[in-house]
Amino acid sequence: MGIDHWNLQFLLESYKMCGPLGDTLQIGRQELHIGLDGFGFADELFRRYGHNITYAQAHGGTRYADEGLLQFFGATNIRTADASAYEGAEIVHDFNNPVPLSLHQQFDTVFDAGSLEHIFNVPCAVGNEMNMVRVGGRLLSTLPANNWLGHGFYQFSQEFPFRVFTPSNGFAVLRAYFSGMADNHELHVIDDLARRAGGEIGVTGGQNGLMVIAPKSAHVPLFRRWPQQGDYWSEWEKHGDASDTPAASEVGPAPAEGLIARTARKLGLVG
Repeated sequence: MGIDHWNLQFLLESYKMCGPLGDTLQIGRQELHIGLDGFGFADELFRRYGHNITYAQAHGGTRYADEGLLQFFGATNIRTADASAYEGAEIVHDFNNPVPLSLHQQFDTVFDAGSLEHIFNVPCAVGNEMNMVRVGGRLLSTLPANNWLGHGFYQFSQEFPFRVFTPSNGFAVLRAYFSGMADNHELHVIDDLARRAGGEIGVTGGQNGLMVIAPKSAHVPLFRRWPQQGDYWSEWEKHGDASDTPAASEVGPAPAEGLIARTARKLGLVG
């Protein structure tokens, strides 16, 4: 867990789209992982997004992101949740189990920069993150997508965010990205590919990841229906057997994109 070039660019992108982080929860304390030899590219990223500041100025020579870098992105009242207090977490909780109701809707931003793959009970863990976001806030999540074998319990496909962050769960995917890990990587916007022929990303070279900006529009009970893969849902629908699966508005690129735009405008995240 930590801030490398990949997560730094994701923070810059989410700041451009959504504005200040506000009251912030980081899942695991985020250490800064950009060495001196990487400062030049980090500086270029700040310039690319229109900020007249260097990476060193933004983080102030600190070790952890909450000591300077996150404040640059408008984070206030930063707290850390972790299964152990060894790195100074204020909220010590095993995310394999539900968080207390007292932690629901406490944060404008929940930032997971690479923790979900290390937690065995993924539905509970991602549900905790979603529950802790206030209505009008957002969940920022980075996930390993391919060629991370042995890094954690899991790697994730693009199906995951589009089936989890849905209207029935009070969320939408404002933007999802796919990226490699090279220093010159780019964030490639990905759509919901569920109903497209050959929609799989498939084999990739090197380590790749997913980054997701998911705004919250309602606080509702989560996973009243378990997510189903969109391509299977489409087949069930064709055969008239989709009665116990997500609503049509939650599967497929066109309806999802319309919902994303409406939700973003409602929350004031885009013009």
